[in-house]
Amino acid sequence: MERASPRTGRAAPSGTGAGPSGPVRVAIAVASGAAAVVLVGFDLLAPGLRALLLAFALGAWAGVVALGARRGGLPLRPVLVGITVPLALAVVTPSHHSLDVFSYAMYGRMAAVHHVSPYDAVPADFPEDPVAARVGPMWRHTPDIYGPAFTAAMVVAAPVVGTDPVRIRLVYQALSALALGLVLALLWRMTRSAVALAFVGLNPLATVSVVNGGHPDAVVALVLLVALALALRRRVAACGLALALAAAVNASALVAAAAVAVWALRRWSVRDVARLVGPVALLGVLPYLLLPGWLANAHAHQALVSRQSVWRTASVLLVDLGPLARGDLDPIAPTVTRVAFVALLLAVLVRHTGASSPAFAMAAAVGAFVATSPWVMPWYVFAALPLLALERPGALAWALGGWGGLVLVGDQLPRLSLATAPGATVLLSVVVPVVAVVTIAVAIVGGPQRTARRPSARAPVAVG
Repeated sequence: MERASPRTGRAAPSGTGAGPSGPVRVAIAVASGAAAVVLVGFDLLAPGLRALLLAFALGAWAGVVALGARRGGLPLRPVLVGITVPLALAVVTPSHHSLDVFSYAMYGRMAAVHHVSPYDAVPADFPEDPVAARVGPMWRHTPDIYGPAFTAAMVVAAPVVGTDPVRIRLVYQALSALALGLVLALLWRMTRSAVALAFVGLNPLATVSVVNGGHPDAVVALVLLVALALALRRRVAACGLALALAAAVNASALVAAAAVAVWALRRWSVRDVARLVGPVALLGVLPYLLLPGWLANAHAHQALVSRQSVWRTASVLLVDLGPLARGDLDPIAPTVTRVAFVALLLAVLVRHTGASSPAFAMAAAVGAFVATSPWVMPWYVFAALPLLALERPGALAWALGGWGGLVLVGDQLPRLSLATAPGATVLLSVVVPVVAVVTIAVAIVGGPQRTARRPSARAPVAVG
């Protein structure tokens, strides 16, 4: 039996896609194998070699997805094997790219063991706690900025993980791996496309960064994908609850919820829109306003600038190589960030919520948030990738997937500065962010406007 592929609009055999081919199998093996080598041999590999291996993995991922999109499918079994091997290794190997799992464990212990709010205290307040010593040095003086749902999960997990570093990382890595597996299962049910699976799961970002780092972004991605499926079936209240849960894990999911709300406003009754927005406002927004300290924590976090965000690019060009003195950008950066974000989000809501599916608008809203954020980590883009996997890869999909992967590549280089690595710094801190942000902005502001008149074959298949 054949069905129309939501990624290509062409009929493809259900469950197989295009027939196997040598170049595709080699590219899958390179993407999977390079990520696996980095996970297993992190301590034995020099930073430059790790960066090179991940660059090969990212390039192979792009080649596999591009070939699959052009040919109308990919061989399913090699794709599944290529995803499963690094996914399993991402759970059983220590997390070297991020120490966030120990921040999660410590925030949970602060509430469960020390009986203080992690929004009001910091890990450094408890120097006698063995977990506090494992928190990344930068984050020992940073309070919790996660949503109440994920913070509650940290508190519940605290007695289970205790102070054992292996249990701590295994619990959070396993949770992330489970969420990724469910994302891929739901994608398969919605698309029957091995290309969609490869786009999300074969990118080294998914396994080496999201799962191995134990980050909750895979959970956010899963819940947003569920919310999309519910919206397409017009399960209004359930969709609202799913969006509220995603927002309660990480506040950045609110931008995707806004896209769904505007999309619904353009086609549903006012009563249904109210039933959708009500749970989001009550459970996804109000808790942040009531949590003592959260708004101040989020505001302080916005003052941080990562090495590969577009605001670091501005610093390199205007301060390191330009006429401004260090610190001259600090007073204006928050205002510019907010204005740029609001402008891109409004463009998303106006131009892309008229489609038959809100998937692109949800992903574009996440993209607007990442593009304008002064602090960009590899896993920040992940929530958008499953939503973009429902269509043939476009500019936004390549920009977000590629940028996240390249940020991961750059994170392997501990001394990314003009003084120690001028070539790598210019490439990863100037060229890549500029190209990514410009591509995201063009896809949102200047790309084809999403309307309901688009071919239905490009819309995701509703679960049912």
